[in-house]
Amino acid sequence: MKKIIIILIGVLLCLGCSMSNKLLEKPPEKPYPTKRVFNADFDIVWNKTLQAIARYPLTIIEKNSGIINTDWCGYTDSVSVSIWRGVIFGGQVEEEMPVEVQERLNILITRVSETATGIEIIRYVKIRPYVQTTGGKGSWAPPTSQQYTQTTSSTRKEFDILNKIEDLVNE
Repeated sequence: MKKIIIILIGVLLCLGCSMSNKLLEKPPEKPYPTKRVFNADFDIVWNKTLQAIARYPLTIIEKNSGIINTDWCGYTDSVSVSIWRGVIFGGQVEEEMPVEVQERLNILITRVSETATGIEIIRYVKIRPYVQTTGGKGSWAPPTSQQYTQTTSSTRKEFDILNKIEDLVNE
């Protein structure tokens, strides 16, 4: 009986060591709406949109076609990940992982009628995740790779920008 328990403990230790620090993918969030119609004149919505995205560097501003494109801009963010640390080191744990993010926006503003204007925002996102280091929880190092990975937007930012535009239009 003792031999079986020792063998079982040995197997669990091996499994814990071989699977430690493995990132487990989280399910995607439900997307937020990225389109909205405002009960306001095109010129007002155009100006308020430019005001709402003032922190982004602009590359294309074509009022006649209703197109606004931003350049890539970057920042550091964090994402929640599940990490398998092995049986001995706590099993599966939730942790915040830092990532370098590059994003740009494509915005299309269209006249729906004389008193209604539609906006659609498409956000392109590239990320470089930090590298986990030995040292336990919260030990992350800046990315070693210079390559970003294209990913899909959670659409939360687009939704927040639409809300900001709506607040500005309703002032």
